[in-house]
Amino acid sequence: MSNTEKNLTPNERELLKGLNTKANLILEFEAILQKAKMPFNPDYMYGMSEDDLRTCIANFSPEGQAKLKNNMNFETKSGK
Repeated sequence: MSNTEKNLTPNERELLKGLNTKANLILEFEAILQKAKMPFNPDYMYGMSEDDLRTCIANFSPEGQAKLKNNMNFETKSGK
């Protein structure tokens, strides 16, 4: 822990931890979207909750896309 962090109150430390967590989630989601060449609005992402960011990461990541595809059931009409 740095000297600056040692001077923080417990509430300030918790706030800093939360901000770092959210920043990491935003960076992870941005990276997924950039890799997929999908446009995104950073200002919108900054307003999202951590839970929403986690959900988007799970849904948009390649692993999440594969899971979604495996869980989908398609009904097709018979050619008869």
